[in-house]
Amino acid sequence: MLGRGKAEEMPQYFSDKYLSNGFSKAEFITFFAPFVPKVGKTSFRLTNYRRDGDVAEINGTINYGNIGEVPLRFSFGHVIRENGRWGWYGNQVPE
Repeated sequence: MLGRGKAEEMPQYFSDKYLSNGFSKAEFITFFAPFVPKVGKTSFRLTNYRRDGDVAEINGTINYGNIGEVPLRFSFGHVIRENGRWGWYGNQVPE
């Protein structure tokens, strides 16, 4: 999604319960969407994955091409399975 510069694809990759550093899913997408076409080539480096049922904790880095590397744990931290799909849950502690 980021590598293709397609902000309209963002919502499907986020849980409806997404919350990170006080930003809800809608707030994060509204804030970040204008930057997606400018990010450039992206890559992920996964360093740790720990799953507990329908929640997984993820650690690693995202290399945002034109911006640089950002720790994945700080940015998102958890993914959760909802309705059969995995989506970013945020950095709050899952229930």
